[in-house]
Amino acid sequence: MEFYRVIVRTFFALFMHVKVYDIDKLIKEGGGLIAANHKSMLDMFMIGVKSPRYLHWMAKKELFKNKIFAKIITGCGAFPVDRGGTDVGAAKTTLSLLNQGELVGIFPEGTRNKKATSPTKVHSGVARFAIEANVPVQPVAVWGKYRIFGKVYVRFGDPYYLPENDPEHPFTKADYLKFAGEILEKCYALMGDKDGNN
Repeated sequence: MEFYRVIVRTFFALFMHVKVYDIDKLIKEGGGLIAANHKSMLDMFMIGVKSPRYLHWMAKKELFKNKIFAKIITGCGAFPVDRGGTDVGAAKTTLSLLNQGELVGIFPEGTRNKKATSPTKVHSGVARFAIEANVPVQPVAVWGKYRIFGKVYVRFGDPYYLPENDPEHPFTKADYLKFAGEILEKCYALMGDKDGNN
């Protein structure tokens, strides 16, 4: 796995300038969800390139069709998820990793938002996983020039816990969507100007 991480880090060191802010806020130990906005399939690499902890990522299954690329992203922590329906296997993998004290990255929008300036639709999964596994969520923002020798900025926000579920009055789908929407808004609120400043 470290071999593939070295390849990715070398690529970004040579061909893209990734400026990471507040990496010291990264969840230090135990399980947690890294929730980020999503503009490019490179987002998972740019968020994880300078992370002191190994990050696992939910990634659409289509990215695993190319065997070479599949090896690279698998080596960097990605595991496939079927976005066409409820992927029980991917959900079990996510909860298992969280319960083992691992960090799992997820894009609440579920698909790329190429405008990347404001939230689009949101899926409830990030909130459900955080509450069921009782782990903190850490909002992260990625923005900038997605091209060779372009400047891309990554900023980590403060991790926080979502409310605990009450068995007598369990959260509804609308509640989970509300929590997920708030997480996504925190991600976009972390974006700065072209120089990475708020």
